[in-house]
Amino acid sequence: MKKFLAVLVVFTLIAGVAFADVSLGGSFGYAADVLKGDNNDAHDLASAQSSKAATLDLNFSGENYGGRVRLYGATTGPWWSGSPFAFAWWKPSDQFRFQIGHNPDGNFGAAQITGWGFLGSAQDYVAICNDSDDLGTDVRKQVRKAGFYPGFSGVGALMSIYPADGVEVNFALPFGKEHSDTDIGTATMKYPTWRALAYFHTNVGIKIGDIGKVNLSFKGDEGLMKNLPGEEKGPGDIYLSFFLTAVENLRVDVGLDYPLPYNNDSDLLVAPGLKIGLGATYSAGDFGVKFRAGMVLPQAIDGKVPDATVSGTGTVSGGDTQFAVNLLPYFNLLDGKLTAYLNTGLGIQSFKGQSDATIIDWYVNPYVRVPAGGLTFWAGFKLIGTGTKDKSTTAWSIPIGVSVGF
Repeated sequence: MKKFLAVLVVFTLIAGVAFADVSLGGSFGYAADVLKGDNNDAHDLASAQSSKAATLDLNFSGENYGGRVRLYGATTGPWWSGSPFAFAWWKPSDQFRFQIGHNPDGNFGAAQITGWGFLGSAQDYVAICNDSDDLGTDVRKQVRKAGFYPGFSGVGALMSIYPADGVEVNFALPFGKEHSDTDIGTATMKYPTWRALAYFHTNVGIKIGDIGKVNLSFKGDEGLMKNLPGEEKGPGDIYLSFFLTAVENLRVDVGLDYPLPYNNDSDLLVAPGLKIGLGATYSAGDFGVKFRAGMVLPQAIDGKVPDATVSGTGTVSGGDTQFAVNLLPYFNLLDGKLTAYLNTGLGIQSFKGQSDATIIDWYVNPYVRVPAGGLTFWAGFKLIGTGTKDKSTTAWSIPIGVSVGF
């Protein structure tokens, strides 16, 4: 017994030296639609419930290194799948940082307002957003995706250089495509692993005093690798954004995504449409409001935007312009014991030469957040519609939820 205690003490001392700080945390939750329905008379009223992924985070750090390992308990795999959520970083000096592994939460992302944090955890329980399975098309999701460098969320090695105060230069070398560490090619390729290099990222961020921050980024795509499947794609995207912080209580974020043009199999120049993003927040006491918008311009081929085409099944494609806007005013009530939100949105997709095919998505989504220690209670109402002038669908639901963090 004494030997066991001695070994335990030694191990504890070694662990304490190796990891100056080790912490555990996690979360889980449950969500339900108390009642839901739509304007289709053939559908009965219904209800549904779902459990949110239970997570356990192990965070560790020493004097110049650290990392995270996240464990999931869920009925289905996480959205990123492909590789475990685990990464470690090493920073031997103030001018250099190295990271290896997989951080699906992303690194170097430039969107300061329009990303996940716009709605936060509410989108898992009561808020209509990109990640929810509510009625609507991908049009309304441009408020979150358009214009801003998304950061690196794949499996790979990351390097950051800090040459001067307020300046950072970041590189990401992927081990695979997107969020997979194996989807990088086929056995018929001579050097399939090299394909992963086509997806490299680079980002430069420059902070300008109290005025704001400029981000310039490049995200590679399959077009960088010739004689491989997928060469119909372009070489990648260039992103430029500016985050304004100079005005008290106001933050503004403007972003531009320029997909690089390429020649298709018919040797025609394809110029994918520009993507533009805008985000803003304003707060004054117990009142605040958030705004975000996104636009995607149509693709041009050989210098012209072609008219949209209609398939035999009536599906319209090509020649489309997409625009979406999202407004979120909120109020802190009862001395912070309750916060009320009004989540509203509109998305429009118009097709060149097919004016009758214009698609409109809209929604009104009030909800409340009630914190109670480590628990948060959610309740709301969703009203959402989508369709064209000739055919549309409207749906509604009463969502509730509880999230737990520890």
